[in-house]
Amino acid sequence: MRSRMLFVPCLLGALLLSAPLAFSADLESGKSLYREKCRDCHGSRGQQRALGKSKMLNRLETDSIIAKLREVQEAGNPGTPADVAKSDLGEEEIRSLGIFIQSLKRR
Repeated sequence: MRSRMLFVPCLLGALLLSAPLAFSADLESGKSLYREKCRDCHGSRGQQRALGKSKMLNRLETDSIIAKLREVQEAGNPGTPADVAKSDLGEEEIRSLGIFIQSLKRR
């Protein structure tokens, strides 16, 4: 019984300590992906409207960014660099990009 009582707090502590590490890894992965696939059109801080049409990324919430990336991945964005650049992204990469782009708001 005593070992069960210790297990739960230890497990919760481990989960809480690992969360910042996972966030940090997502942030770094997103930063690398952003530089490779997004920066040229959206600017280094997400401040540009790509092709004069898109929204400024640094004004969007993470959920909106992720939803748009999924939409472009599924349906494409014909005639734009986004169609090619985002079509091969996996779910983890999309999440990492969303987290990184959201961080641009705070810089």
